[in-house]
Order: sequence, then structure tokens, then C-alpha cells
Amino acid sequence: KSKLVRCVCCFCSCCSWLLSEQFTMSLGSTLSTLGFGILALMTLGLTAVFQHGLRPCRIVAGFDGQLTEDDCVNMFAAAKTGAKDEALASSFVALVSIIIRIEAACIFGLGISSLCLLGHAYEDRKSGAIVCAIISIMCSTVDFAHAIPFGPVNPLMTPDMAEGSWGLAVVWAVVAVCLLASVSLTPKGGKNKKKAA
Repeated sequence: KSKLVRCVCCFCSCCSWLLSEQFTMSLGSTLSTLGFGILALMTLGLTAVFQHGLRPCRIVAGFDGQLTEDDCVNMFAAAKTGAKDEALASSFVALVSIIIRIEAACIFGLGISSLCLLGHAYEDRKSGAIVCAIISIMCSTVDFAHAIPFGPVNPLMTPDMAEGSWGLAVVWAVVAVCLLASVSLTPKGGKNKKKAA
């Protein structure tokens, strides 16, 4: 009987610790740090490798030296030359290059924001975690849509690029899960509640 009582007491102690605010705070803080850390590493890593915020044709870095920036420029130029309306095609190519640069700036900004949020106390990261989780869900959905595919089909997608989307889709999903879980574990009121008490 004494062993059974000790086991039950031990089990109850473990359960109460798992349900305690201290444990949820610790778990939430760990998940938040993990989510923002992975996000910062991934986005700043992509920015460092591609540097396509500076020059759109730097995206050729993803082809392991098989393409050069000049090749990229020539491919875009060829697309303009073969079009029915060259002026319209030129504007379209310019728009694509602008979108590439804006995407690069957003990715870089996401990385810097993640680093800044890591400098804040866990309780104060909640709003940032929600925003970054939503962005991560959207990016993961796009990458999964290329890899599986589902939803609106990208007619320009190739099997090689679709296969490469798996890795990023999973990383985006992990970031989203970590950040959403950390948000759900964040105590209501955050630091302001503690100061008021």
C-alpha cells in the first residue's frame, strides 16, 4: 500500500508541476525562443546566400553555379524579345524583378524582426509571435502547394523545384507550430499584469 500511495503522490506531483504556471511559462519561453531562432537563422541565411534584394538575378545562387547572373539577364531579355508586345513584356519583366526584390526585403526584415523579438522578455513577444506565425503559415502553405501540389496550380513549376519546396515547407511549419504554441502558453496580461500585482 505504501508503494502505491507513493506512486500516486508522485504522479499527482508530476501532473501538478506539468499544469503549473512555472512549467507552462518555461515551455512557452523555450518554444518562442526556438521558433524565433529558427526563423532568424533561415531568413537571414537565405538573405546571405541569395542577396537578391540587391540584384534580382542573384537568385541564380540557388542553382549551384550552373547559371550566372548574365544567364538570368539574358533569359529575361529573351522573354521580352520573343513576346508579341515587347514594351508590355519589358514592363512585366521589370515587375517580376521588383517583386523579387520586395520578397527579399520582406525575408530580411522578418529575420531582423525575429532577432529583435528574441531580445524581449517571453511575455512581451506575443504580438510578434502571432504576426510571424501567420507569415510562416502562409509561406508553408505556398511551399506545400508546390511540393504536393494542391490549390491553385503554379503552371511554371518544375519537378525539381517542387521537390526542393519540401524542406522549406517543413521549416516554415515548425516555426509556425512553435510560435503558435508559445502564444497559447503565454500568460494573459504579460509583464503588465505582474507589475500591477
